[in-house]
Amino acid sequence: MAEDEMVELVIVVPCFNEGRRLRAEGFRPLLSHPGTRILFVDDGSRDDTREVLASVCAQLGARALRLDLARNQGKAEAVRQGLLEALQMGARMVGFLDADLATPAEEMLR
Repeated sequence: MAEDEMVELVIVVPCFNEGRRLRAEGFRPLLSHPGTRILFVDDGSRDDTREVLASVCAQLGARALRLDLARNQGKAEAVRQGLLEALQMGARMVGFLDADLATPAEEMLR
């Protein structure tokens, strides 16, 4: 794997019924560093979150990934599943950010 392809940081974003709020633009700043990946974890949403996430990931490109959980297990479990997936990806660092971006994405980069 080339150095610019190494997974330095995975940001886990747990999502449950967030279809109305998710927009690619809010997450784009997180991808300013080539070693960063965003992993959206759909926690068994009952709305159109899964479809919206497919669109968001397509807009953000190959470094935006999605993990779909079969049923709602709660935010903590969604974060845990995302962390486990990030470790499988070989991430050196892992963090998480709420899907509603109550904390702006730029703050994660400080």
